[in-house]
Amino acid sequence: MFIFSLYEDLQHVKQRSTTAKHWAVLRDVNQVKNLPPLLQAYTLHHRVQCKPGQHSPGAYAFNSSAYFVNPYQTLVAHLVVDGKNGLNNYLALCSLTVPGFEPHWIGVDLGNLFSINYTIVYVGLNNTSLPIPTWNDLNFFIVGVSNRFLDVHPPVRGTYDLCAQYPGVVASKQVVQLNCSSTTPPARYVILQQPSNSTGYIQPLTPDHIVDGFHDIQLSGCHCGHTAETTGNPNWYVVDMQGKYYVDYIIFTVRLVNYREWYLITQQAAKAGAGYFTVCELEAYPADVEATKFVLKRKASMYLSGYRVQTMSVRSAIECLHRVRKVGGCDSINFNAASKTCELNKHQNGYSGLGLNANWAFYVVQYY
Repeated sequence: MFIFSLYEDLQHVKQRSTTAKHWAVLRDVNQVKNLPPLLQAYTLHHRVQCKPGQHSPGAYAFNSSAYFVNPYQTLVAHLVVDGKNGLNNYLALCSLTVPGFEPHWIGVDLGNLFSINYTIVYVGLNNTSLPIPTWNDLNFFIVGVSNRFLDVHPPVRGTYDLCAQYPGVVASKQVVQLNCSSTTPPARYVILQQPSNSTGYIQPLTPDHIVDGFHDIQLSGCHCGHTAETTGNPNWYVVDMQGKYYVDYIIFTVRLVNYREWYLITQQAAKAGAGYFTVCELEAYPADVEATKFVLKRKASMYLSGYRVQTMSVRSAIECLHRVRKVGGCDSINFNAASKTCELNKHQNGYSGLGLNANWAFYVVQYY
């Protein structure tokens, strides 16, 4: 269970009426019976408390699904804005999403534009012995804002403005304050969501690491995603490319030999020797449908000096490679995974000055 209080900048903005009617958007929980239980590890148990005098209880609330207890009780979204935080009252009801019904998110309609300064999350007690699951599943959770009506445009990770993301494991009964970025725009909707998709993970080896640009195969380096399921269970990862691409080929960086037993490219074989599916890096390269085609050959721990024509900040090595196509005429790139720096080089008549540098990787373009 978690409760998060919203603190807004109310200057020049009228307060929301305290008489707003509880309202929730629900999806038919009976539809869940026909869905495969891929994400049971991601049950989201939550509550939102709005600070009286700044944002009133009774605001409109949305969530991705609602847990059906019995014909008389469904843990719907309005329970997150009923003013009961559950800290001193263990009988307080909370909104609960349905296990296996991805994605897990909750949104609150502030009724107007507000600048969110920070959020406070009150985490409930982890308990798996109750009939209703109360494991908080809040590790690395995301708080974001949006001005798109959530009933029409359900939140998709990476498409709304990020307020903050908690950088680690959330413990039972923990109180967490997250400060929003100074660049977070004023918004009407506040969204709380779990991080990237996977069937499960061993903390802190989350699925985000398989696309972080690092090819470090050492487990202690924490740059590999690692599921935590037994042999025969799904053991899968999903990477949202946020667009339609012709995929030419996939590259996996693996850690141990026994992690190479997969079906196709995304799922471990049912009879694999271990129930752990470890991926240190996944890269999907789009098929080139244009007349000019090229590949990039990578040389780790190398840096080319003296030919730089442009420097830019990117999110990953993949984005740096895409910039080569957009800019055009580049012959190689230098990429620094730690600083997310991408350098584009030109050297039509060859190059010299390639030296060792553990912080960089060198990619040379080969046209064909």
